[in-house]
Amino acid sequence: MHSTQHSQRIKNARKIILGLSAESKIGLNPTVLHDAYHIVFDQEWDPTDARHLLVSLLNHPYIEFHNQSKRISNLALDLASATSSEATTP
Repeated sequence: MHSTQHSQRIKNARKIILGLSAESKIGLNPTVLHDAYHIVFDQEWDPTDARHLLVSLLNHPYIEFHNQSKRISNLALDLASATSSEATTP
């Protein structure tokens, strides 16, 4: 990934996290956490810093952690398809 793309993704993630509230939460599941783990370690972050960031996400009051189940997977697919269709709707 180009450094400008990386910088933009970091800015977007920061904006999302700073915009969280009791009325506006996001959810993580084991797969998302695992993918985040690979992203930060593939970028050669210090392992202690990477772990601290990921643990901070898990402890954030407006980030919910959901165990992976068929029900959660179906909800995630519904959400992803709704978000994708909104992005392509003029």
